[in-house]
Amino acid sequence: MTPAWLGAGARRLRRLALGGGDAARTPRDLRRLALRLTLFYGVVIFLVLAGTSALLYGSLVSRLNHEDDQFLDHEVRLLRTLLQPWPAGGAELRQEALSEWNHSQYARLEIRILNPAGKTVLAGVGMRRELPRRRFAPPAGARATVVPGQDVEGPGGRQFRVVSALALAGAARAPFTLQIGLDRTREENALAAYRSDLAVALGLFFLLALAAGYGIARHGVRPVEASFARLSRFSADLAHELRTPVNNLRGELEVTLAHPRRAAEYRATVESALEEATRLGKLVDGLLFLARAQHAQIPLAAEPTDLRAELEGIGEFYRAAAEQRGIRLETALAAGLRARVDRALFQRAIGNLLENALRHTPAGGIIRLAASRERARVRVEVSDTGPGLSPEQLAHLFDGNSGGGAGASGWPAGGLGLGLSIVRGILRLHGGEMEVVSPPGRGVTVTLRLAAEAAGAAAG
Repeated sequence: MTPAWLGAGARRLRRLALGGGDAARTPRDLRRLALRLTLFYGVVIFLVLAGTSALLYGSLVSRLNHEDDQFLDHEVRLLRTLLQPWPAGGAELRQEALSEWNHSQYARLEIRILNPAGKTVLAGVGMRRELPRRRFAPPAGARATVVPGQDVEGPGGRQFRVVSALALAGAARAPFTLQIGLDRTREENALAAYRSDLAVALGLFFLLALAAGYGIARHGVRPVEASFARLSRFSADLAHELRTPVNNLRGELEVTLAHPRRAAEYRATVESALEEATRLGKLVDGLLFLARAQHAQIPLAAEPTDLRAELEGIGEFYRAAAEQRGIRLETALAAGLRARVDRALFQRAIGNLLENALRHTPAGGIIRLAASRERARVRVEVSDTGPGLSPEQLAHLFDGNSGGGAGASGWPAGGLGLGLSIVRGILRLHGGEMEVVSPPGRGVTVTLRLAAEAAGAAAG
């Protein structure tokens, strides 16, 4: 589930993308989003590590407690066995106990044995000093399981795990009370050191998690930044393209309405307004086409098509316009080129490329329309001898007019570069590819590649 603060940042960025905010604030908002993502990733990774560490620590403590409880249970059973021949075995019990307690394995063990009257029968020195009787719970039954034990702290700060149990002594089965304490001071000190080391390690891991989260956030936000940069350029170009025909319409209508005019003058104004409205309509149609093409919402009426015949017809259509501008339009079309295409969309794609070439090729220049077979694909090229494109313009060719893009060469100007974007959208709908190259000062060559139709399929 996305955190509320993260969702709010995403919604804010969407509002900016739709023009609902100040575009100049976008970089700052993206930085804020990156910082929020960094904190989010860092906290999540830290919580995972902390949770895992807590589980491991709890498992370690549980295992230590279990081992100590088993040891205490063993001692209770041993003392119950030694008390069975009481009082005849009292000396043996004392000797056995002292022998066991003096062994290094039992150096941390403290024992007190109370007779039924509550008098101490046997007790170690440490028991009297560290564990008075009141620190023990009421004893468990003579046959009951005594574990788990209880953790208590002695007056001197030593940590003990203690149990209290009954033992039936002698033929009379007199209830003796067993109080046993196991010194766990070394274990508790080791656990405290482990907790300290774990806290330091988690702190370092948190810093590493923040660093990793920042790297992930920056990597994730970078495409968004690029998208906003393209959106900003596109929005600026769109405003420029819309402002020109709108200002023309407004200026012509204001001038016409300023003074009474003759019918012919009104007609000329209406015709000019219609021309500007048509330009606006084409611009809106292009934008709508791109939006639908990006989501594959354009129905494709693909059919087997003779591309040579199709390209010859398109070339003839634009040849007259080229001659009027003093430009020579050449064609080099191989025979037998067939592909499944939507003829209307294919004509629109080639038409957009030729219109771009005509717009930016100077008089005396050459435009070349070529088509050939390239293994299992058909290769279509439109090239010109215009001024070409700079590397910066090529990098932002499909972003609309980028800053500086309409200056030196002017090639992308006029139509936001929508023509090329539309061509690319059409090629993608057909499963094809588009490539644009522009050697410095040697014009532009646009190459389209489409899947060729096999001869047998065409015949069928």
